Amino acid sequence: MTRGFDDAEYAALLHAFPPRPIRDEAQLKATEARIEDLLSQLTRTGAEGELLDLLANLVHEWESEHEHIPPIGGAEVIRFLLEQRGLADRALTPVFGTASIISEVLARKRALQAKHIQKLADFFGVSPACFFPIVPDREADVA
Repeated sequence: MTRGFDDAEYAALLHAFPPRPIRDEAQLKATEARIEDLLSQLTRTGAEGELLDLLANLVHEWESEHEHIPPIGGAEVIRFLLEQRGLADRALTPVFGTASIISEVLARKRALQAKHIQKLADFFGVSPACFFPIVPDREADVA
């Protein structure tokens, strides 16, 4: 028994929506709907948080086996972060120095430099790792 955790509540949640490995799109949609229900709550109990973690792991397993997520590069991440914050490209002038460099980076005509990556991380408040391209694990592809 975990302190502050209501085992009876957790058992009731599991009974109401028994988590199972996702085998098809219908199960995926149902699991995602339950996750959305849990996420829409302003506060969650410990039991609800545990169920949310469990369901998110089941969706992650499904997606890693069935969904191809293409790798994205720094330019796409920058565009996403700008859009999420409602910022124009010119907001990056303190990072890159000139509008032409901003344009070239976002058009993927110029690679990000280490100094830009650190400044971008500071500017957006994220890890510098966000701006490095994801390289597939060759050993995993061979296995």
